[in-house]
Amino acid sequence: MLHIERAVVVSLFDSEDYNLPYSDVDENVFTHPLHKWLVKQIKKAKDKNIPLGLLRAKVEEKLDGSEWEGPYLDLISTNPLYNWKPYYIELRARYAQRKVKKLLGE
Repeated sequence: MLHIERAVVVSLFDSEDYNLPYSDVDENVFTHPLHKWLVKQIKKAKDKNIPLGLLRAKVEEKLDGSEWEGPYLDLISTNPLYNWKPYYIELRARYAQRKVKKLLGE
């Protein structure tokens, strides 16, 4: 499932023009902490009209030498998906399942 998360996140991170429906993307759907954090950063950057190229530079600067540098480099080496929405829907369904299991104490 992590590979699907990675592909969706890199697809969001790869769109230069913010034509994607970021407001509909819930960072809690993602299980990997780096993926959650990046989606939050993307949404904040969009709200503040910060170009994604500048966001990428800031993210790379922040992660340089940190424990997340390796996972980030793995992430950005992933090919973005042309049609990422069905994969996001699958991630969202799995998130709903996790929430139900947590509520039921499983």
